[in-house]
Amino acid sequence: MLKTGYYYLFYKIHKFTSKLGKYDVAFSSITGLSGLQLFNIITIILSIPPLEKVFIVHYKLYIFFITLLFFIINYFLFVYKDKYLDIEKKYKNESKRQKSIGDFIVTTYIILSFVLLFKVIR
Repeated sequence: MLKTGYYYLFYKIHKFTSKLGKYDVAFSSITGLSGLQLFNIITIILSIPPLEKVFIVHYKLYIFFITLLFFIINYFLFVYKDKYLDIEKKYKNESKRQKSIGDFIVTTYIILSFVLLFKVIR
């Protein structure tokens, strides 16, 4: 179920980025997804005082490696051998109701990711 939700999140991000212009949509999608994951990890780290102290000292290095790790994982899950095409096929025929519920859940997740990050930063 977690894998399905993760693939669906990618699908929604991919669908959104495809409307923004003509460029490599798959790479833009995994970049956006990796950024959201980075926000979530930073939120968790900054919420745990012992981790926060270690993170603050070398935060640029940690941010670089965490982002790189997520980007590589997402590349092999979605872009390598055009796996995103299979994901598109799986979800493109969702009903209006499914689409509305999916849009609501993904939008809520994205907004919460930003809100929680800015809450722990300040």
